[in-house]
Amino acid sequence: SSLELKSTTVGAHRGGASVLEMDAAWGDVLSAGKDGYLKFWRLCEGALQLQSETLASPDGGIAAACYDPAKRIAVSAGIDGRFRTWSVVGNSKEMKLLVEVGGVHRGSAVAVAHSAFCGAVITAGKDGSLRVWSALEGELVPLGAAKTGTGGQTFMALPGTQSTGRRGKVL
Repeated sequence: SSLELKSTTVGAHRGGASVLEMDAAWGDVLSAGKDGYLKFWRLCEGALQLQSETLASPDGGIAAACYDPAKRIAVSAGIDGRFRTWSVVGNSKEMKLLVEVGGVHRGSAVAVAHSAFCGAVITAGKDGSLRVWSALEGELVPLGAAKTGTGGQTFMALPGTQSTGRRGKVL
């Protein structure tokens, strides 16, 4: 079986798209770009249809983003170094800002991942650090940071130990 390309969407993001993630079960596609926008698309009969868009990083583009369709949460990592958690509402995929946090890493953000299993958000910074956060109840609470030892091994702080004390701004 093959998929016939019926149309293309040109100019979805000014300056290029930096993120593309698809939920194959529902045909939902999340894109993010250097223009600072997060966009939800629906793949229907081989064509992309724009469902919603929001300016997620007004002070720069988006370096990374992820979407958990089961929990209906999206997380974006801005080039400005700020991480934002979004509630994805209804079939129209409208995005409402839940949490915004900055100063997590020295410099800009480079990656973000979300685990539906435990509700954790893992962020990566240009400074080489990784941080693990709880995304439960609409609040990002730092759980710890990964550190590289002198022998190149990586250590991850366990929940409740070595917390950085930073909290996200819940909106």
